[in-house]
Amino acid sequence: MFPRLNLCARDNIEANKNLFVEHLNGLLLQFSNYFGDLDFTKFAWIQNPFIDEEDDEFGLTSIEKEKLIELSCDTTLKHKFQTVSLVQFWLNLHTEYNTLSNKALKVLLLLATSYLCKTGFSALAAMKSKYRARLVVEKELRVAISSQTPRFDQLCANRQAHPSH
Repeated sequence: MFPRLNLCARDNIEANKNLFVEHLNGLLLQFSNYFGDLDFTKFAWIQNPFIDEEDDEFGLTSIEKEKLIELSCDTTLKHKFQTVSLVQFWLNLHTEYNTLSNKALKVLLLLATSYLCKTGFSALAAMKSKYRARLVVEKELRVAISSQTPRFDQLCANRQAHPSH
């Protein structure tokens, strides 16, 4: 899955192993600072609604527990769960299992919304400076946080480098 990482890891296994472990420990520390003492075990039903664990630890109401049991017994949904992404799975269940879907999507979108906010702030801080304080950056900021990659070849082909007089 990660060909460059695989090549790098094969060259110097022990030194790279220590580097990876150190990096992952740093990520773990950052996540614990960011999320605090949040108990992720109560969100295990979101990651896999077909697990066979006690429902008491999930923090769901009795109606939500019944819906989760009903969902976990549906074999067609189990097949769909294995073929689509996690977010797409919960989006597809919005009509039939509205409360469970809304709860799951709120948790799943927590990371995405904070990521875009931080990305936007970093892009804004890079664009604005003491010398460019009056710069209007709405369009530039939209491009900076977009997930679309520009097609520079097509954009350049539509422009003439030196217009003739």
